[in-house]
Amino acid sequence: MAIRLYLDTNVLCRPFDDQTGARVRRETEAFGRILEKINNNEAVFFISDILMFELRRIVLPAKRAKVFAYLDLSKGFHTASDQTLAVADEIVRRFKLKPRDAFHAASGVMGEAQYFLTCDDAVTRRFRRKPLSLVVENEVRSLEVMNPEVFIAKMRW
Repeated sequence: MAIRLYLDTNVLCRPFDDQTGARVRRETEAFGRILEKINNNEAVFFISDILMFELRRIVLPAKRAKVFAYLDLSKGFHTASDQTLAVADEIVRRFKLKPRDAFHAASGVMGEAQYFLTCDDAVTRRFRRKPLSLVVENEVRSLEVMNPEVFIAKMRW
């Protein structure tokens, strides 16, 4: 069964960032490995309302078009609901994430992703020791939150 991923906007945009920094290059390479696994059906990712909102705000048309091309590989869409917003609010309160980051995490939780991949240190730092775990509809849902470079090392990809 394929690993189910939720990718933050910054992961999808990483290949189009300035590649002079070693970290950016490593994260870009990690995203490339993840894309290989998606193309081989070893992993899938889905998109969400908040992701689409952020991608539409990419200023440069050429960059926006290239990032949107990745969406053709996605396997599903999580449409925000009142419950998604309630979960995002709980994530803001309990884990002190910024609202947009919490909305991404809530979309990952509600879309039943196993991993939420982000290049945002402020987000990954909160969950370095244990996954994001919440009770939703009387069921415990967990979401591992990590940097794509850490993820591919963990998966040994």
